[in-house]
Amino acid sequence: YYYDRIKRMLRFIVEPNKRVLEVRCQTGDLLAAVKPSFGVGAEISQKLVEVAQTNHPDLHFVCADPEDVELGEKFDYVIVGHIFDTVDILAALNRVSDHCTSNTRVVIINYNHLWEPVLELASSMGLRSPYIEPNWVSSEDVNGFLALSGFTPLRTHRILLFPKYIPLVSSFLNEFVAKLPGLRRLCMMQITVARPQPVAHDE
Repeated sequence: YYYDRIKRMLRFIVEPNKRVLEVRCQTGDLLAAVKPSFGVGAEISQKLVEVAQTNHPDLHFVCADPEDVELGEKFDYVIVGHIFDTVDILAALNRVSDHCTSNTRVVIINYNHLWEPVLELASSMGLRSPYIEPNWVSSEDVNGFLALSGFTPLRTHRILLFPKYIPLVSSFLNEFVAKLPGLRRLCMMQITVARPQPVAHDE
């Protein structure tokens, strides 16, 4: 349910049949969900790269740290996942900019930092895979990193006030309550869309 909701939002943001790069793609399922004409996923784990390539043979996957991705390609969309688990966020976003045109949209998937104690409790109870999360960053922090790396934030989508599936309850909370003013900021996931800042030209 959790990943299906994220896929649904990404399909709303990312047009199908476009060139898409996903940084920290894991098993490539989110990349495949947006139906790219040319899709590349970068992941730090060689084992995950092998799983992704097996599951999605029509896509391309490389093993690289976010700060070191260098493909020599430009993309219409760049999706950046696991921003919280990135050692140097600014360096990673600077590398992302190398793969952008003036019309590229960058999509940052980030946890709401207000959920930190809830997620840590869920991990300790075995309800969630354990993660080492060194960078709990707010949407304001993400916007600051984007600005420093030459991007202009356009919009932040907030989803998943209730990340577990319970018939009727989940739909009511996520489709209605989560969209109410004030309560939107309590949603678990923050998906920020940005574009490269215009380059000033000397007259």
